[in-house]
Amino acid sequence: MLKREEKILTDFFEKRKLNGLKYDYVSNVLENQDERIKYLVDKEIIREHSDIYELDELYINFFEQALDANEEINISYINENIETIKQNISYYLNEKGETKRNEYIRKIKNTLRNIGVITIRNVIDLKRNVENTYKTEANYQNKKLKLQNFDKKSNDITSLIIQSEKLIDENESSFFAATLDDELQNIISKLRISLDKSKHNLIEIKKQIINFLNQIQSQSIFVEKLRKIKYLKDQITLKSSTNFIEVLTKKNDLIFDSMPQYPLKLSLSTLQGDEAVRESILKIAERKKTGVTKDPLRKIFRRNCSTPRPKKKSLSITRS
Repeated sequence: MLKREEKILTDFFEKRKLNGLKYDYVSNVLENQDERIKYLVDKEIIREHSDIYELDELYINFFEQALDANEEINISYINENIETIKQNISYYLNEKGETKRNEYIRKIKNTLRNIGVITIRNVIDLKRNVENTYKTEANYQNKKLKLQNFDKKSNDITSLIIQSEKLIDENESSFFAATLDDELQNIISKLRISLDKSKHNLIEIKKQIINFLNQIQSQSIFVEKLRKIKYLKDQITLKSSTNFIEVLTKKNDLIFDSMPQYPLKLSLSTLQGDEAVRESILKIAERKKTGVTKDPLRKIFRRNCSTPRPKKKSLSITRS
């Protein structure tokens, strides 16, 4: 079924940020077969709201997780996995049967792997969301608020990393040390490396968030000043209520000056002694006759002049 409806499911996922897809569009993609739409609705793969359809949240979360495209950072998974490990360790210690004990060990291994994978994924999602928010969020207040929330998420992830490290190094260290399982020890070693990398990446992310917040603050102050100036200008009170003119007269920034342009004059010795110059003069004369305006002296200017080439070039020959 999923293979048959691949086209419409892809459309639903790619356009999940929109307010759903209209019936006409969905029907057209599904070749006007309403029974296919009904099947997807009955199986709760898509949701129907009047004549608007959208992909169910469960499938959106699945595809986002599988494609590393999720924006939501769910730290509850890590906490749940930590509790699951503690429970399975208790079950293991209480169990006498070898088969059951091996089953609990297998669950503990899988959960430890999950903690490493989920932690790294959360850090990657957090970094991507921080950068996307700063670049794409147009509203300054929402941008600042979202970045502050991401900073809290970063603190929460760091706290869970510390809890995970305490679990394997302190709280349950005697269990992990006594369990003679090479695969389990290898998983724990990899988990320590993943947690350590995640902590270092979180430090860089927090620095980035602070930097972005400082830039937003600076930009918002500048924009607020511009708004006040515009308001005073519109009220025709800018000159009388501020020292605007006085401040500008004290400014000598080059940005307020027009770029100077200087005419370029080649020396007579260069004009008389350089065969290339003579050929270029002849070309100028020829093009003058034909109306071609291309500048043939570009190479000469580059070779003989150290000053920047002006926009309008002129060749001045002074008779002696």
